[in-house]
Amino acid sequence: SKDQFLIVAFDRAIFDYYSQQGYEVELFEDVPEETYHNWTWDPNSKFRALVKHKWTLLKKYFSTNKSLMWLDSDVVFLKNPEEILKTITLPTFQIDYPAACICTGLMFFPDSPISDEMLDILGAQNIEDAIPYPASHRRS
Repeated sequence: SKDQFLIVAFDRAIFDYYSQQGYEVELFEDVPEETYHNWTWDPNSKFRALVKHKWTLLKKYFSTNKSLMWLDSDVVFLKNPEEILKTITLPTFQIDYPAACICTGLMFFPDSPISDEMLDILGAQNIEDAIPYPASHRRS
């Protein structure tokens, strides 16, 4: 139901739309959509800056809402995942293939000390350490 969701909007249009639909919505930052959909490995890109904020937001909301899922707006469930989520005891992330890398667009943090520890670490890290670059883009 709508009361089980908090939407954190990164632009005014998304905030306005979901507010009108009756969802609880917070406007984190009003950034034009085109500036964060242009994903690059550039450490100064707007997309990477927004990804950095995920960890801060997750830690903030996990402190009061144990068993927390983060979904990007392009993630769609074909079935209600609630029963499966009840069986997950460790932090869980989407894996993108064929690159086999962790994607932060779908994350689930169950109520566990490991979730707390992971969010503490990721929330405190420099984003350069938390999101790895491909070898060709690493700084020496």
